[in-house]
Amino acid sequence: MQKGHSQDERRQHLRLDYSRLISFSHHDPSDNIEVPGKMAAVKDISEAGVLIETAEAFQLGTRLNLDIAFEQERIVRVLGEVVHVRKSANGLNDVGVKFEKLKKGDRTFLKKFIGACNKP
Repeated sequence: MQKGHSQDERRQHLRLDYSRLISFSHHDPSDNIEVPGKMAAVKDISEAGVLIETAEAFQLGTRLNLDIAFEQERIVRVLGEVVHVRKSANGLNDVGVKFEKLKKGDRTFLKKFIGACNKP
């Protein structure tokens, strides 16, 4: 009998608990009109995606344009897709966003940043 794998064991990318505010915009459900920017709190981040906490309850598949700022005064701009949404303990929404369009240099930066922050 095989033991189940925890969610952390199944992840391909190292995640970093990372508490920052980010700005984002998204398109309406018909994907025609861009809804102006709002703010969200990052809960964790990897080179493949981010978990944010927001008052918005997005539908799965919603595309978000994210601007993520880092200590080095670098802003990583990324297009992502909402892949899961669940209510958090404080009544807000935990929204998992998978990165779809991320420049190669930004992906390399994220990987190095996360690796450096996870060193003992």
